[in-house]
Amino acid sequence: MAKKITIRGIIGLSENATPEFLSRELAGAGDVDINFASPGGLVFAGIEMGNMIRRHPGKTTATLTGIAASMSAHIPMKADVVLAEDDAVFMIHNVIGGIFGGDFRDVKKLAARLESMRDLLAKAFTNKTGKELSDIQKLMDDESFFFG
Repeated sequence: MAKKITIRGIIGLSENATPEFLSRELAGAGDVDINFASPGGLVFAGIEMGNMIRRHPGKTTATLTGIAASMSAHIPMKADVVLAEDDAVFMIHNVIGGIFGGDFRDVKKLAARLESMRDLLAKAFTNKTGKELSDIQKLMDDESFFFG
């Protein structure tokens, strides 16, 4: 029987939605079923968590049980199997960031980084769905919601 793990709250900030939490839960586990109910959170924490799931030696199943938005939509893409409850909500959008106190050069650098991060995350959706990268990027540009 697969070990049940629940990721709930803000990725990288809530107690059971951090890389440290997931690392502890995956340690020594075989097959796992990870339930996701999160509005998203910190990009780099989410990337780390997704890579933990991808490297896990047992079968990994991600089940979307509530909202799986933003970074919480990206992480499940690294599981072997992705399932969604019939009333689950899945949302993807571009990476969000901000700058305070920088000049135009800093803003341009941030824009380039945000676009690169969008492309990095879009590849995970492309790999899982088989859709073209440009199609996924458009869905992210439009802030797209999917249901059930």
